[in-house]
Amino acid sequence: MARTLYICAIRSNHLPSNAVYLTANWNRYAYVGGDPINKTDPRGLCSPQDSPPCYSVTTEDETRRADELWYEQLARMGQMSWNDSSPPTPPGWDTPGALPQGGTGTITVIGAYNLGIKQDLINLAVQTLKHNIDSTCEAWLETGFVKDIDKFISDLVDNALIGHGTITTTTQGQTINAVTSPAPAPGFSIVINDNGAFFSPSVTTDTGNISGGSPLAQAFILLHEFAHANIVPGFLNDANNAGFGALNNTTIEQQCAGTLSKK
Repeated sequence: MARTLYICAIRSNHLPSNAVYLTANWNRYAYVGGDPINKTDPRGLCSPQDSPPCYSVTTEDETRRADELWYEQLARMGQMSWNDSSPPTPPGWDTPGALPQGGTGTITVIGAYNLGIKQDLINLAVQTLKHNIDSTCEAWLETGFVKDIDKFISDLVDNALIGHGTITTTTQGQTINAVTSPAPAPGFSIVINDNGAFFSPSVTTDTGNISGGSPLAQAFILLHEFAHANIVPGFLNDANNAGFGALNNTTIEQQCAGTLSKK
């Protein structure tokens, strides 16, 4: 196992990277219950004291716990609290214990980053949208978990929770423009597709009504993902489900018409 070497500037000698580990044989895999082969901690937030443990041998349990932790993060961002004995349904879960009900395809995120020219474009679009959201759209978004959407958006940017990467789906004929809280990209709340309508004029959004690569397309995609990320009531889990996606798009058109008209 590779180990980082630390040098004492005063004595000019090497220091152990972790003295406790060397002297007390500290278990570096306690974070997954001592089983790093079969268990994972995709968001780096697990604790052996969690009940149920957020690390899990099953994708379903792992995703559920990761989404519950996302709620806790939302609570901290919004300076709110929620009842642990009756937590809200995590995003993407229509009924407790069920797999995500968006569609039958599989969405994959390959590489997620928050650097480069594309990230600069994302950050610019987010800041522009933040200043252009009209009162009706703002009130609708604030029916979700966090009641201050301005702070919600600022925290997403300040904490580097919006990134970009390659997103694919096994559903034929469908392009995923962005995803919210993707399990394959721990640490990100929203990932924008490098090959989707946010950047590419050859792809559309709003059920084909808005050409990609435009400020309007970027605003529409961001509003869609903000609604998902803030768990706005009535906003459906539309992963791989074009029908639910169309209904969500209509909702955005109605609730955020004033915002979109500024583009």
